[in-house]
Amino acid sequence: MRDELISNGFSDAQIQVLAPQVQRRHVVEPSPVPSGREVLYVGQLIRGKGVDLLLEAMARYVPDARLRIVGTGNAEARLRAQAQAPELRERVQFLGWVERDQLDALYRATRVVVVPSRWPEPFGMVGLEAMSHARPLVAFAVGGIPDWLRDGENGLAAPEQNVAALGKAIQRMLRDDTLASLLGAQGYHIYMTEYNFAQYIRTLEAQFTALI
Repeated sequence: MRDELISNGFSDAQIQVLAPQVQRRHVVEPSPVPSGREVLYVGQLIRGKGVDLLLEAMARYVPDARLRIVGTGNAEARLRAQAQAPELRERVQFLGWVERDQLDALYRATRVVVVPSRWPEPFGMVGLEAMSHARPLVAFAVGGIPDWLRDGENGLAAPEQNVAALGKAIQRMLRDDTLASLLGAQGYHIYMTEYNFAQYIRTLEAQFTALI
């Protein structure tokens, strides 16, 4: 978004990037990355979010893993039909909209969180939510996602709409316990040092002070 503003005439000095915050009623204590083969998607079920690409990747490159899909949207019927393919039928669960406490439990039970967006996300809050739970990520490197997804540091990035690369990155995260734990822990460190609420307030107050 910063680059978009600059390309439309704003100067670099006029722009301060302040990431959004994960909404919480209480502090979440991170748990160890589980050893199971649970994959999680959280978001709208619309074409731009690329859930169809995630289902294709699961069918072709990620055998014997379960995918939980949280969210609703106008593509849900098509995605449910796609998930009835023989190689997916017993492995995909649509959970709809869930309460925050249930969502936190799903993050804790998950091995890897996937963000398969095909459109250029301005940011992507799911990345911060996953990091706040110390869960590693796999995502397409589009839009603002590379602002928080650091390939090989807190997750694995795949080229835009490259289903094979996405699937292989998910499979690698499922197979390598050491990698999944390391990237999850590093993601939590990034979240706590760069995206925590106290840091957000300090930066916001500094901007207000400068304007006054």
